[in-house]
Amino acid sequence: WLLCGEEPRRRPAHQFPIAGLCGLNPCYCSGGLEAIPMEKVPVPLLGSEPLPDELIPDLVACCPKTVWIELTSACPFDCVFCSRKHERGSGQHMSFPLCESLIRQLHRPEVIRLNYSGESLHYPHLSDAIRLARGTGATTELVSALGSATQAAIESLVDAGLHRLSVSIHSMDAAQFRVIYGRGDISDIRDRLDYLRQYETERASKYPEIDFAFVAMHENLSQLLPVVEYARTLGVTHVSIDPVIRRGAAPLRFPHEL
Repeated sequence: WLLCGEEPRRRPAHQFPIAGLCGLNPCYCSGGLEAIPMEKVPVPLLGSEPLPDELIPDLVACCPKTVWIELTSACPFDCVFCSRKHERGSGQHMSFPLCESLIRQLHRPEVIRLNYSGESLHYPHLSDAIRLARGTGATTELVSALGSATQAAIESLVDAGLHRLSVSIHSMDAAQFRVIYGRGDISDIRDRLDYLRQYETERASKYPEIDFAFVAMHENLSQLLPVVEYARTLGVTHVSIDPVIRRGAAPLRFPHEL
């Protein structure tokens, strides 16, 4: 049930589509797939019919432990390193029944990340998706630029119990922020992080834990230390430094990075 009608072939684990490829909304998984001969992966019986008992051991053996589910391929930002707009256009939301089906098919996942290239805080069923993912026993994570999120969306992260929120911050400089993100201001992220901390306190919740994700480019390296200093003021203890990854066409060529 990890096949989408594609001709079986070996691919990087993080690019393997889960059952349910839906137009502009593919879902991705990673895990032990590389060690499993593709001919051994059983074809899914999607629908309400129970699986034959003889298929269950093979299904369990090939289930991924870390799963990315792209709740939406829409995003209000147009980051210079992101191929989302070229690949997805204006984007669309995944239907919630499909999201529910994907999560219910998983067997003891360890990590479920509820995003890929879109901005999941604009997904209309975000809190329900988080609760479903948590119900599997997995650690739930989400990456967000955060600057366009509503207060209701931020509250849903706390109320639904998301375990970890990675906030994409690539510059503290206002002018450079607009160049990198294509819109907005660093104050948009600051205000929303302040509200998130406030709401966590009001609800006496330790979740979500927050970390920062910094995409390192030639033009913004001088902003790494200001981002780390800002993390320190919020009590954020982890800042990941990520390279530019070419997943498709992006606005810039990145001659220094690629």
